[in-house]
Amino acid sequence: MLVALAVVPPLSIAIIVGSRAFRDSERQSIALQTELAADVAHQLQAAITEREAELILLDRTIGFNSLSRAERLATLRRLMTQQRMYQEIAVVGADGSETMRLSRDRVVLTSELVNRAGDEAFQRASASGETFFAPIEFDDLAREPRMTITHPLRDLRSDEIELLVMAEVSFKPIWDLLASLELSDGREIFVTDVEGQVVAHANPAIVLRAERFPPSSENGRAIDLSGTEVIAAEHPILLGTQELIVIATQPVQEALRTATTGLRATSLATGVALAAALGAALFFTIRVVRPVEQMAVTVREIAAGDLSRRVEVSNLDEIGDLATAFNHLASELGEIIGTLEQRVSDRTEDLEKAAARRSELIVALEAKNAEMALVHRQLEELVQSKDEFLASVSHELRTPLASVVGFAAELRDHYADFDVPEQLELISMIAAQGQDMADIINDLLVAARAETGSLVVESTPVDLNAEIAAVLGQLPDAKVSFETADHEIVAVADPVRVRQVLRNLVVNALRYGGPRIEVDVAKSGDSATLQVRDNGTGIAEEDWESIFDPYRRAHDRKGQPASVGLGLTVSRMLAQRMRGDLSYRYERGESVFELVLPAGN
Repeated sequence: MLVALAVVPPLSIAIIVGSRAFRDSERQSIALQTELAADVAHQLQAAITEREAELILLDRTIGFNSLSRAERLATLRRLMTQQRMYQEIAVVGADGSETMRLSRDRVVLTSELVNRAGDEAFQRASASGETFFAPIEFDDLAREPRMTITHPLRDLRSDEIELLVMAEVSFKPIWDLLASLELSDGREIFVTDVEGQVVAHANPAIVLRAERFPPSSENGRAIDLSGTEVIAAEHPILLGTQELIVIATQPVQEALRTATTGLRATSLATGVALAAALGAALFFTIRVVRPVEQMAVTVREIAAGDLSRRVEVSNLDEIGDLATAFNHLASELGEIIGTLEQRVSDRTEDLEKAAARRSELIVALEAKNAEMALVHRQLEELVQSKDEFLASVSHELRTPLASVVGFAAELRDHYADFDVPEQLELISMIAAQGQDMADIINDLLVAARAETGSLVVESTPVDLNAEIAAVLGQLPDAKVSFETADHEIVAVADPVRVRQVLRNLVVNALRYGGPRIEVDVAKSGDSATLQVRDNGTGIAEEDWESIFDPYRRAHDRKGQPASVGLGLTVSRMLAQRMRGDLSYRYERGESVFELVLPAGN
């Protein structure tokens, strides 16, 4: 009873404190996920409603209704160029007939214009006179989610709806926005429709696999896309009558880490308190009943057969005489069974050795099982990484391939409908998209050959001025400033690999840099230097080296699609194979990629 009184109160307090800490940590995690989901939801809603505002401004600031057909086409082309979210923009009359349609992937002929009077988006916008957001649909070829925004344009004199602008926007820039978020402690954020299908995620493979996260009526514990128990919070995005849901999650293990640490500290303190209370209670008990208890315990052990035990003779009274008699009896019995105990001891030693050997075998087997489990997990991670990489590469190749197929089909089916400039323009587009695919495949081949040791790099004199002119000549639409030096600047390198590195740097600057791009070449001592500069926003200093890591995917602020992530890695690898180097820095408001090679005579 005394021991129970010493143990129960501190143990109960520890249980109550630990339980409350876990509940508080879970509530705090729910609040943080709710705040994160709300913040991201506001950003995404702003990104989408900005497109609505642009359509409204067509009429209020530009006077779109009063423009000629050529001026309308120029205005829409400028809008699609400035905002990469637009996939298609169509102008529809009040009767539903398309008057023009522009597409990012292909050229739309006049014969392909259709009547949209039966479309729900047209009917809803015409009836309400307000902007209508259509439900999200997935593109059949690229599997990208898209939404149609329809805005009516009124005649300023009659206030009647004269035209409707129907813009199809892509959700891929929203993927890039989610991937740029710096999340910690295992947090993850993504967007679903009201049916739970994921439409935006930092990992494009999840959207392409059409994974689902069923919406919940309240925030709290749930099972995430990978089957892990998480703390999940949701926040809606309302776009007219349509609704999207932003979901922020954090693994339960991470959310309760602080409570777990506190529980350990509380358990330690409780254990110390329990030990102290128990020691005091036992000391008091032993001091009170020690003489009688010692006698009783010794007698019971002798009666059970432990004849080595002796009663401590501390008194000279009757208890002392009884103790002496018990000790004499135990001595006589011990001598009789001494031989038997020795035999039992020898046999026991043999059994203990066998048990120790078995324990060693069990430990070795458990270690081998743990090693095999680790290898299995590593194999699973490699398979998952391979699947995600293949999904990303196939998706990046599918986009230019779809454009090539579309443009080629247009030439095949409507060749006679195009005049010579239009035919040359389509052929140029096919060549540009084909060159993009060739660059991606070339980078992959270089990386694969480097890993297998079969990459060959030559060392011959190379005129850098001529190589730069050759690369820029293959990019006729690229606005790149380059002035040839008064004299040849020769480097000792592989001319094919020099052109590959230079093209990667120039295309990188065109895709992610500012509007002003310059290429310079110079010679200093034993080194020849080639610089590609642009006046873009630049890269944070802590990421100057990590951008050269394999499969590091860039995220364009203009909404352009990210590359496979091998261009800069392969370029630095080739520079080092040519006994040079490739580096990045940001100075005086310019991003500078500098290629240094050994100088030739």
